[in-house]
Amino acid sequence: MYAREVNGKTLTFGVSGLLWEDGLVMVDSETGSLWSQILGQAMRGSLEGETLELIPATITEWGAWKSRYPRSTVAVMRPTAGHYARGFLDKDGGLVIGLADQKQARQWGFALLDLNPVVNDRFGDRAVLVSYGKVSLTAVIFDRNLDGRELSFEERGSVVIDRETQSEWDRLTGVATQGPLKGKRLSQLPGIVSDSAAWHTFHPLTTTWRPKDK
Repeated sequence: MYAREVNGKTLTFGVSGLLWEDGLVMVDSETGSLWSQILGQAMRGSLEGETLELIPATITEWGAWKSRYPRSTVAVMRPTAGHYARGFLDKDGGLVIGLADQKQARQWGFALLDLNPVVNDRFGDRAVLVSYGKVSLTAVIFDRNLDGRELSFEERGSVVIDRETQSEWDRLTGVATQGPLKGKRLSQLPGIVSDSAAWHTFHPLTTTWRPKDK
């Protein structure tokens, strides 16, 4: 998900009908510039080189989302989008969740997260938690720093806890539900869910998390 404002101007995006490296290319109505969907960057046109701001978003099943946010509103998609199915999130489909900036990129594969649903890792200098819900096939990345303290997490039964305070956390929202930190929320980072091959195409120098990195 991206913010649509660039240089103080709100842009309106659509599908260009073009592909770049087998990735969707967007076009903005205001300038006709062409944008890479996975990079959020203008590749051609008067805005070439501009980059859209990433906004943290979560790809999950409706039931998992609605149970936590019962008053959520829903965007009604065009009929062609009606065939979106759980199979898209199948852990055997080579999906990853990744982080990237101007200097580096790192990915965490769904297949490995299925076996290791709570991962304490680092992205550059930032301590991150990669949380995975096996039932909803949901991967989310959070900042492990909270109020100036770096937390570390583990799965105990079906519950996610931090080792420092033994508080319990919702793996989808990053909110502490029980314990000394109840009500506190971890900052969600703008992880991008992508096909592994596509991620490597656009981030060829990406590093990949492995269980030995624990």
